[in-house]
Amino acid sequence: MPILVASQLGVFPAELDSQIIHLLADCLIPYLNGTGSDIFIVPVLLMLVLQHNPDPKLHTWLLESLLCRNPDVYKHVITLVAKGSSESRVAAANLLFHYWPIINPQIMHRKPIQYRVHGE
Repeated sequence: MPILVASQLGVFPAELDSQIIHLLADCLIPYLNGTGSDIFIVPVLLMLVLQHNPDPKLHTWLLESLLCRNPDVYKHVITLVAKGSSESRVAAANLLFHYWPIINPQIMHRKPIQYRVHGE
């Protein structure tokens, strides 16, 4: 179900992207924890969101929602950097360097996300 919802990011108009991410991050992802299949679902969700949406706010919204439920999400982000599409690799690398190695929940200690490198 979450993959089906995330695949609509490239289909629906861009104005609905924040509502789709809200549905994923706040309504569907809480039910993924403990299913056992989230090993395969989380990288696909990240790749679809990072590939079809250029807004870094929505990227961080989804990643922070995943980090609240599973602190090992950085492994999925590393998988995405290694095997994802070229659009999603750049965003995943920026998110990886933003949140890892120190997962700091306080916003004052975070580094700013910079999306200046293009993967083309």
